[in-house]
Amino acid sequence: MAGKCTVAFAAMLLIGDSWAGEPAVQALADGVVLIEGGFESGHQPDGNTVVLEGADGLVVFDTGRHPAHSQRILDFAATSKSPIVALVNSHWHLDHIAGNAVFADCEIIACARTAAHLERHRAAIETGTSDGPPAIAPLVMPTRTFEGRSSLSVGSLAIDLLEFDIHSDDATVLWLANDRLLLAGDT
Repeated sequence: MAGKCTVAFAAMLLIGDSWAGEPAVQALADGVVLIEGGFESGHQPDGNTVVLEGADGLVVFDTGRHPAHSQRILDFAATSKSPIVALVNSHWHLDHIAGNAVFADCEIIACARTAAHLERHRAAIETGTSDGPPAIAPLVMPTRTFEGRSSLSVGSLAIDLLEFDIHSDDATVLWLANDRLLLAGDT
């Protein structure tokens, strides 16, 4: 039994160390890359970003809160030499949508409830009084919304977008049936 506790404790130390330095960029599966959100003392944290690599470009799932996180996403795209063709917001919380402005030339997809929450809280988000600074101005809204279920194809990459009430009542999860992979923000 002591061996199992030691292994679990060692794993926790390794995870803790990754948060102390520069957020990592790591492959989770073939064509699925995690860009970890960062945390700086005295600032609100970034959410994680997952990038899906399709033959015709990249799909970005969440954009984080701070410019440095958005830059890591742009750097990844530049290194991969693939355009970002779509962005999906998992839900309306600022650590998942604040970077939308950097990707305003892409299709930005979210469920209709996410768009409604963003619109309802727009003034507070743009002045930095919703969940603290920084102000996110202008707030870039989704350009495509759906209710219940939608789909997205990027080359042969087929993505189902599913609306759920899990972490928040406006959650969008991504289901990649061919890879049997489910992606959810904060859940």
